[in-house]
Amino acid sequence: MMAVKACRDFARFERGIDKPEIVLPVSAHPAFDKAASYFRVKLIHIPLDDDARVNIRKMKSAISRRTCMVS
Repeated sequence: MMAVKACRDFARFERGIDKPEIVLPVSAHPAFDKAASYFRVKLIHIPLDDDARVNIRKMKSAISRRTCMVS
């Protein structure tokens, strides 16, 4: 939870991002969902390929100016 808060705060106060986002695979730990809900950070879930690995091309394309964390 504190890592998400730290990234959110950095995005807001150092980069001027008022609606930060986290890009992570659908297989990420559910604690990210809870932290994002608490700290009002949008989650962008990236699907896994057939071999259960995150699709790197989709992850790369999901990263934007609002991204404050990639997991």
